[in-house]
This record gives sequence, structure tokens and C-alpha cells, in this order.
Amino acid sequence: LDGILHIQEGGKFAITNDIEHHDRFWEEINVTRTRDEVISRLEEMNATSKELALLAEAKKYSDELVYTERNSMRLILEALEVPEEEMIDEIRSFELTDIEKQLTKEEKLERARLIMFDSNYSDYKEKIMNPISEFQEIMNQRIENELEQARGGTRTAQIIQLLLAIIIISVVVLMIRLLFNQITRPIQSYTESIEDFEIGDTSLKLIETGSKELRNLARTFNHLYYLFGSELAKRKEAEEIMRQAKEDAEQANKAKSQFLANTSHEIRTPLNTIIGYQYLLDETELTSKQKDYLKQTEKASNNLLHIINEILDFSKIEADKMTVEKVSFDLRKIVKEAVKLMEVEARQKGITLEYYYNEQIPSMFVGDVNKIRQILLNLISNGVKFTEKGFVKVNVEQDKDYTNNNMINITVRDTGIGINEEKQKIIFDAFSQGDISTTRKYGGTGLGLAICKKLTELMDGIISVESYIGEGSKFIVRIPFIESNENTQLLKKESIKYIFKKEKVLLVEDNETNLLMTKYILEGFGVIVDTASNGKIALEKIINNKYNIIFMDIRMPEMDGFEVTEIVRKKKISTPIIALTGDVVEEVLQKSIKIGMNGYIVKPIKIDDITDVLSKYIEVKTKEIIHQKEEQKEKQKEKNIIDIENEIKRTGLTKEKYMQILEHTLENNRGIIRELDDYYNNKDIKLLKFIVHSLKGTVGNIGAKSVYGRAVELEQALSSENRNDIRITYKKFIIELEELLEFIKEISISKDVKQSNRERHLDVDILKFLEMLNNGEYESINYFYKYNEDIKAIVSEEEYKNIDINMKKFCFEEVVSVIKEYSKKVM
Repeated sequence: LDGILHIQEGGKFAITNDIEHHDRFWEEINVTRTRDEVISRLEEMNATSKELALLAEAKKYSDELVYTERNSMRLILEALEVPEEEMIDEIRSFELTDIEKQLTKEEKLERARLIMFDSNYSDYKEKIMNPISEFQEIMNQRIENELEQARGGTRTAQIIQLLLAIIIISVVVLMIRLLFNQITRPIQSYTESIEDFEIGDTSLKLIETGSKELRNLARTFNHLYYLFGSELAKRKEAEEIMRQAKEDAEQANKAKSQFLANTSHEIRTPLNTIIGYQYLLDETELTSKQKDYLKQTEKASNNLLHIINEILDFSKIEADKMTVEKVSFDLRKIVKEAVKLMEVEARQKGITLEYYYNEQIPSMFVGDVNKIRQILLNLISNGVKFTEKGFVKVNVEQDKDYTNNNMINITVRDTGIGINEEKQKIIFDAFSQGDISTTRKYGGTGLGLAICKKLTELMDGIISVESYIGEGSKFIVRIPFIESNENTQLLKKESIKYIFKKEKVLLVEDNETNLLMTKYILEGFGVIVDTASNGKIALEKIINNKYNIIFMDIRMPEMDGFEVTEIVRKKKISTPIIALTGDVVEEVLQKSIKIGMNGYIVKPIKIDDITDVLSKYIEVKTKEIIHQKEEQKEKQKEKNIIDIENEIKRTGLTKEKYMQILEHTLENNRGIIRELDDYYNNKDIKLLKFIVHSLKGTVGNIGAKSVYGRAVELEQALSSENRNDIRITYKKFIIELEELLEFIKEISISKDVKQSNRERHLDVDILKFLEMLNNGEYESINYFYKYNEDIKAIVSEEEYKNIDINMKKFCFEEVVSVIKEYSKKVM
């Protein structure tokens, strides 16, 4: 209906004040008139009064929206000082209130935006969609009834056809025998008439000749054949009706899929902008109140995205288009991440959220990691949502009730409101929650548990619930897994920013807001971003320039992403092309791959998705990292971080005693950088401040004045909670702290002391290195070069060369096999 088509243009006009959106709005209302055209066609199709009433109701609220939009547009046009005679009749005839007339230009523009986005406006949109949904259900039922009637007619026709065929054959046989035995001429006449007999031949008719009986027989045959022809015609008509009904049903299903694709694209495109700029805004300096506003906006955006995804996922499941992937993944990590995502919300509600992973269960399995993650997030989210006090616990254990050792139990238990026994029977049905008051209080689509059930069954698993009112609920998911020996190699974002520096990518996006937002995000990874605002410009740039990756929006005017990709591939240009799309229906995603694209990122864009694409298609420059570290090492040697002689005089200690203190400082702070980074990345200001304060005293005592000064600066920044100051001072502090620790390691420990230290901590270093390799951590590269002297001491020269080569190639599995042999001594 036009209520849906013009809403977006009205909203855009209120935000941008671009008169083009005003013109498109009234073109839909007064020229295109989609809504009136649809209602007129339905009347011609003999739509029922109830169906027309539903459409009338939707039209009524659509008119209400138009009234609101007229008010908003009048305010904007007056603010823009558009003469009244240049306004269209609908706007010119709208009278503002006395208060609105007294508003200033800026106040009128603000009032216009508020009108377009207040709660009443949203209510009207919902009141438009409700009767449309009910209308669709009635139409679907009508189609089903007509199909059922057609099926009944077909069965009757088939029975009659069979009976008539039997009768005809019997009559023909009897007639031939009588004519042959009694009268040659009638027999010959009848034989000649029916010897070329074909079903459906309307000209077939026996001439009544011979005896009375033969004439009656001919008359009867003609009558029966007429009846047979009539039934045959009815059958063909029924078949035609069925064929038409099938085509209509297929067309309706195609229209539904197209509607889902359009809806997904139209909603995800602005949502992509909102979430993207939230990410960029979060990287800037904000007040505490602004941070709170941003957090609430982010929460609302993610809730909306979750609802959209649930509806689209359910549609894919219903259409039997959901497939199961089999990839290697770390189940323990997935559980930990899912719990961590809900920690803030749980903490805000004052409830405990924790998980237990049975140590006897391996971490690495083969399965559909995305479906596992979705089930976990749904169940944990529900647990937190419906629990006001107490806890939510996630347990992962081996299922004792099954002989299959790989059957894993994932249990999510809460102390929430609980579910009564009657509602437990339907809790996994679509659009089902405990009762209507639950929906009003807690929100949601009622699809989450239905999707969990479908996804679990797709993976040959079982989901069940145990619950009591007022005591809480326990959801149990039993899924068979195949154990995997693969290591998951991960790249940290901090490393990626350096790794991808100076690589060139092309970003193609027709939406200017989305173009800028995505450009800023990509630049945050260190890449050089070239942009194109449409397909034609993109094609010219791709032909004339060389890029590492092309990020291509699918839907664009003039030339869309599919057309550009087809031409590029025909020209034998093999640059990886990644689709950017708000459409998540399977047909669109499959087409992007079939057309020659290398993958796709679904809007709203996730930072992890960009990370995965960049790390997949851009070669990691390990040599540059090593070179950077070697240069850093040389600078550390040249820099006089501590005046050792002066500190010995100041403290009155012997050189040996002072060196022991430095050695003690180094030993006590192994891994301190990693610990600080964890607190900084998790924004745990309290713990970060505590560690920095402790380090300040330590570095001050040993005379590291420069590091002490950086610690004081960082402590002050942490107290002020100024995000920008924290980021700048933290980086400076970490650099100087690393230099200090490296300085101590290089100059304060003699060769003999180094050797004893290596022997004393060999077990810690090597076992930690082995653990990092097994987890596929990118940081293991830095660890290797940091403790390469320790590793050289336990392996042969040839083995060390092979380890060095494999680390540069990220072949961690090859290194694990070598290190394991030597670690057995200390395990």
C-alpha cells in the first residue's frame, strides 16, 4: 500500500529537508496511487466485504499518516521560506496551530522531525500493517479452499473416467460380437466408424442402422460417448483450474520472497548506517550522559536487528532453505563469547550470569558454529530477560543418557518467572510466549524458541524445557558433535591494523551516508579506501586501477552490483569482490556467489566480518612485523631508560643487589602487557587503574623516571574518564613499559644469570607458547620472537630454522609437533 511506500520519503524529507523527497512523496499519493489501484483490482476480483473492510481500515490509518506528514511538511516548507503559492494544495490547505506559527525556523524544523518520529506515528504504521496481515491470512485461506475444491473435482473426474472407460470397452466388445454374429453390414459400418477411435474425438458418432437392437445399441453408444466427452471436458477444465491455482500459488510465494528481500534491504540499509555510526561514535570522546544515550541507542538497534533476523530466519526455515554447515570450531570459546555478550545486561539487572564447561569434554568440534551460537544467544537472552533476581547459568556436559560419547548437553537455567505446564506444550511453537501480558512486558516476536527448536532439529538434536511458575526454567539442548583436531587461527584487530596498512580497496555504495560510514570503518584497519557512488563509476575504476579487494553494494541505480561483477569477470579481472547487501534471502545470496562474487557481508556490517574478509584476501606481512620489532629493539638499546649508576648511589645498594631487584621486577611482571591489554580492551577502568597504580610504585622504586611519569599521566586520565586522553596516554605508557622490561632483560642480567633464569622459567615459557599455538593465537608470533633465545636453547639449529619458517607462514600445527616433544620433560 502507498502508506508503506511513502513513509520513508516523508521521513527522509523531515531529516534532510531535501525537496526531492517531498516531490516523491506526493507523486506516490496523487499520481502513482498504488493503494487505490490495489483496492480497485480487489473489488474487480469479487473480494469479500471483510477483506475490503480490512483494506479500508489500513487506508484509514494511512490517511492519518498523510495528515501527520502534511503537518510536518507544512512546518518544513515554512521554515525553508517557500511561498505559499508554490506549495501543493494539500500543504497549502493545511492550517498550523497558533503555537506552531510562532515557532522559529529551527524550532519548526525540529517540530517537523519530532512529529515524524513520535510514538503516535509508529502506532499508525502498526495499525496499517495489522489489517494487512489479517487480509493476507484470509486470502491464503481462500486459495487453500479453492485448491481443495479443485482436488475434489479431479478425484471425481478420475473415477468417472475410469468407469466410463470400462463401460465403453465393454459395450464395444459386446457390440462387435453381436454385429459379427447377426448382421454383417451394420457390423462393417460400426467397425469402420470406430476403427480410428481416439479419446476426445468429438466427431465420433455411430449411424443407427440394422435391427432395432442395433439401432438402440448405436443410440446408447452415442449417448455414452457424449457423457464421456462431457466428463473429459470437465476434467480438462478442472486440470486447468488446478494449473492456474498452482501458478497463482507459486506467484504468491515468489511475491512473498521478493517482499522479504525488499523489506530486508529497506530496513537493513538505514540500520546499517545507524549501527555503523554508533561504532564510529563510540571511538570518539563522549560525556558520560552521551555514552549512556549511545548505549541505549545501540541496545535498541541490536534489538531491532534481532527481530528482523528472527523473522527472516523463520521464513527460511519454513521454506526449507536452511542448510547445515560443517566447520571446525571451539565450543568452549563460543559459550564464553555468548555469555560475555549478555554480561552487561545481566549486571544492569543485578543478576549473576556464569557458565561451566566440563573439563573432560574437548573444545574443538565439527558442526554449524553459527547455529550453535544463535541457539545459545537466544536461550541466554531469554534467561536474562525473564529473570529479575537470582542467576542465569549455562552448563556444558556430556549427555549421560546416550551411548554416543559425542552427544553434548547444553543447559541454560534461570531463576526467572517460569512457565506453567500448559504453556510448556506450545512454548516452541511460532509466535508463542507464555501469555499476552508477557509479550507486553518483555517484548519479542515469539519466534526465538521456535527457531531454536528448528535449528536444533536440523542438527539432529533435541531441545526440551523444565519449568515451574515462580521458580525459573531450564532449557536442555542435546546435540551430537564430531570431535575435531584442528586449531582455529585468529587475528587480533590490533595486529590487523598494522598488517593491512597501505593495502588498497574499492568501496562501491550509492547511499552517501553508508559510503562515508563504511569508508571510516575500513580506514580504521589501516587500508587505503577508494570510493565509487554507482556501478558505472566503479566499473571504470576497476578497469583502470588495481585493488586488493572490492566491496560492492548490490542494489544501485543505473548499474547494480551484479551487472558490474558480470562485466568485470568477463574481462578476466580476478580481484576478490565482496557483496554488501541488506537482502538475506537465500536466492540473493546464492546469486551473488553464482555471478562471480567471492562472498558477501550482510548489512548491518559487523567489524568481525570485515576482519575476516581482510585477513582472507590480503596477505599477512609477517616480515614487516618482524622488521618493525627489530628496529624497536635497536632503539631500546640506544635509549638510556634507567641511570643505573645514579640509582645505585641513590639507594646505597651494591650493583649486584640492584641488579637482583631489576631481575625481580622483570620476573614479577611477565605477562603484564597482556593483562593490561585485557583490562583496557574490556574497558575495566577500575582494575586497570589499580594495576597502573601498583606499577607506578614499582617503576618509581627502580628509578625508571620516564615510565613513572607516563604512569602518573595515565592514572590521571583514568580518574577523569576522558576516553581520548585514556587512549593516548595508555599507548604511550605501554610503549615505554615494554621498552623498560626489554631494557632490564638486555642489560641488567649477566649471561650466567640469563642461563639460570632460562632454566628456571623454561617450563612456564614453553608450556605457555604451546598453549597459544594450540589455540591458534596470532600473539604466539610475538611470543616466539620475544622468547626465541629460550626456544633456541632446547631445540637443534635445524629445528629452530624450521620453526622460524613455519611461524612466518602461520603453520602453527607444524611447530606444535616439535615443541610438544621438548615440553614432555616439564609437563
